[in-house]
Amino acid sequence: MSEQTRDKVFISYSHKDNDWLHKLETYLQPLVNKGKIIPWDDTKIRTGDKWHDEIINALETARVAVLLVSQNFLASKYITTIELPTLLAAAEKGECKLCGIKLDECPYEKTGLMDFQAGHDIQHPLQDLSPSDVNKVLTGIAREINRLYTGKQIKILSITASPDDVDDIFYEQEQDTLLNAFQTFDRDDVYFDMPDPVKSTLDEIKERLEEGKHDILHITAHGGINDKGEGVLSFEDHRGQLETVAGSQLAEVLKGLTPARLFPVIVILSACHSARPEPGLMPVARALFEAGIAAVIGMDKTVSHAAAIEFNAAFFTALCGKKTIKGAFEAGKEAIFKGEQRRIKENPNWTALKEYDIPQCLARDENLDADSFSDYRIAAPGRPQSHHFQGARYMERGFIGRRRILRDIFNTIDNKQGAVVLKGPGGIGKSTLTTRIAANLLQTRDGYDFIIIRGDASEVKILEAISNKAAELSVEGAKETFGTSSEPVQKLGWFVENFLGPRRVMIIFDNFEENQDEGRGDFGGGKESLKEFIWTFRDFLKNKESFLFFSTRYALPGFEGPDMTKNIPEFTVVEFRKMLWNGKALKRLDGKSIETLQHEIGGNPRALELLDRIAHIKFNKRNFRWEELEKLIPGLRRRIIEERSASDDFTPLFLSKLIEYLTPAQRLIMEVLSIYRNPVMEEALTVQGAGDNQKYHFHPKRQISCIVVRAFFGSACPG
Repeated sequence: MSEQTRDKVFISYSHKDNDWLHKLETYLQPLVNKGKIIPWDDTKIRTGDKWHDEIINALETARVAVLLVSQNFLASKYITTIELPTLLAAAEKGECKLCGIKLDECPYEKTGLMDFQAGHDIQHPLQDLSPSDVNKVLTGIAREINRLYTGKQIKILSITASPDDVDDIFYEQEQDTLLNAFQTFDRDDVYFDMPDPVKSTLDEIKERLEEGKHDILHITAHGGINDKGEGVLSFEDHRGQLETVAGSQLAEVLKGLTPARLFPVIVILSACHSARPEPGLMPVARALFEAGIAAVIGMDKTVSHAAAIEFNAAFFTALCGKKTIKGAFEAGKEAIFKGEQRRIKENPNWTALKEYDIPQCLARDENLDADSFSDYRIAAPGRPQSHHFQGARYMERGFIGRRRILRDIFNTIDNKQGAVVLKGPGGIGKSTLTTRIAANLLQTRDGYDFIIIRGDASEVKILEAISNKAAELSVEGAKETFGTSSEPVQKLGWFVENFLGPRRVMIIFDNFEENQDEGRGDFGGGKESLKEFIWTFRDFLKNKESFLFFSTRYALPGFEGPDMTKNIPEFTVVEFRKMLWNGKALKRLDGKSIETLQHEIGGNPRALELLDRIAHIKFNKRNFRWEELEKLIPGLRRRIIEERSASDDFTPLFLSKLIEYLTPAQRLIMEVLSIYRNPVMEEALTVQGAGDNQKYHFHPKRQISCIVVRAFFGSACPG
């Protein structure tokens, strides 16, 4: 049988539930009238047709299946042996979307539909609802069926501009909040595109929009009005310096994205004064709206970070949850109102600013919703997560600063010297930066692959990793070449010519200091051949897209100089404060204590994170001062503060003291987790089988997150 087009909404029901079928059809009729869906049920079978053949044909051409599940439905032999198994099989293959509806109290879980999103809350069967509630549920189900049928994907591009030498925007907290808000949505339905904020120039935004054809553009930036009364935004140039962009300039860019259709449909400006209402002014929001954008949201005056974050999270959640733009806008304002009430309750002296009146919405149609978005779907890789590279903890969270060093690293990559070296002490963020670079390459440059080699390296280990990746990508001869008796450099030459040269590959050497002499930095004993091999490898890759990427604590011989080696500094004052604000406990320190903390501890991210974790357990939600924090580590103050050196890794210093407080059972957990770098506790225990009798030896020099301290101490933190 030839493959048929799946274009129907198949409704599976028991004839004893005819009344529910007719009710559902009433709510689907507006979609039918607009030609948006083609529903089918067995009442469409004409006299004289072979009913079984007609049903089978309809099943095989169903794009969406609606199943009216009830006791009658489950009692039907034809449904449970023909229709239901056929639809479940098609859904598993991705050929058909399922929408279950629970009509009465019945064993819905026995249908096999529990693995698929129901059309409503099945804890409340339709027959138990009031008529008005049934109307609301059926309206929502009709909207869900339309979404499943049309396959709309809401595509959001969220951009942050924070140029150097301009007041910093605390965008990390906004990223955290938005990422949390979008966790409940499937990426197939809502594509939240949040590039690492290393790219915030007007040209880069245009390029991103042209590639993704996003429905919504969200911009976080400083805003204002110039001396001509024209609204402006503080964007960045290619060096990260301030570039002032007028609303009319941004409007021209958006109008020029495509000749057939204006993208995006909605623009949200988290920028002060972007929707000023005074006569004679042309704020950015008004300029975009008059240029043809269907809906623009802006701020009519200065808005706090907290209010902007609350508004955006609630607005996006509501819009993606099928609200109209009016409903989503009101949800955003309500979130600001609730936030203000919470702040007043927490701080009676806090002055209510009524910031819920600041957002302004310009919309041609207040009933605008996701149905107005394009049918285009972004099939590019999703936002990379930290476990993809088993490194940085901030991959899924808000990124903390380092914009300037990131741009510098990308410039080095573009110079095609064959290698980049990140040098810095333990805990400074080398793995975080490595992951961010890899994520940027994955998201913004087509065709990048990654090879990761951790710790101790050798010619054989490197060649084996390259061979495995080449074989994975179906490079002919990869395994055979690796298995020959040829010299390592000859094998390397073959892989460069046939694999790495024609492709884009980032070869990551994480924790490369394990191959170097401590302090001196030269290759350790027995590693002379590795040094020559690495030098040759770098030279082979010069002027090619593929490159070597090292993270190490020591200078790497043969790679000296700013054209290859980037020294990673401690956090700046602003980055330090952002790190505190993104934490749980240290942000509650008073101003003087924060200054003391920075002066005494410095800007090492891991040291701050460990202290934050311990302080959170010890002090819970109460305020505290530096003097109390200092007492948490009585045996370590002299070592980690007064005598700390540039090469110190803070983690083992903390753990060597903290482990004294562990019970034998807690030490067993420690042994399991100690092999992990920045572990997520539950995943680590599962992967390593903590319930088995397999033993792991504690390695105090392993760099692990203090998140495990919570498991060890509970509320009984030492000190």
